[in-house]
Amino acid sequence: MILQALANYYEILIADDESKIARHGYSKTGINFAIELSHDGELLEIHPQTAGSNPNKARYITVPEQTRRSGKSPRPYFLCDKSAYVLGIAGKDDEKPDFSRKCFEAFRDFNKELLSKANCDEAEAVIRFLDSYDPRKFEKNPVLARNRDIIFKKASPVFVFMVEGNFVHKNDEVRRAWDEYYN
Repeated sequence: MILQALANYYEILIADDESKIARHGYSKTGINFAIELSHDGELLEIHPQTAGSNPNKARYITVPEQTRRSGKSPRPYFLCDKSAYVLGIAGKDDEKPDFSRKCFEAFRDFNKELLSKANCDEAEAVIRFLDSYDPRKFEKNPVLARNRDIIFKKASPVFVFMVEGNFVHKNDEVRRAWDEYYN
């Protein structure tokens, strides 16, 4: 009876956006921005994600697990990461010019591999974005140029992807692909 009550409480906690408890294989992570894509993989908008009325506080959501990074080679996360990985740009690019390029390449390759196993439009949209996006042309993209100040205002902003207002990492097919990889 106590174990059943604890199991029920665990389910309540993982369903609660305010809780820091996540299901096995997932993490509660603070995100700053959502990258809105069209089904063709075109960057439509950057949406700030904040907690309540505080524009400086990240919104915590459940994303595929993010463990601590260590080592010299970039280790990307799935569909949720810092700007160096997702967009290939970071504040430390002046000090280490190849840092963001290597991070983006690792992110692109890892995410394309996993997303290719998800049979859905949302996964295809992110793959198209990753195939067509060039970090060296960041300033030429009107959406990124318009949002440059808010993106770089944060120390290490964290991004997720959306297609038609829905988080890509919450799509059932994408979750299935992640769960298969993780397990």
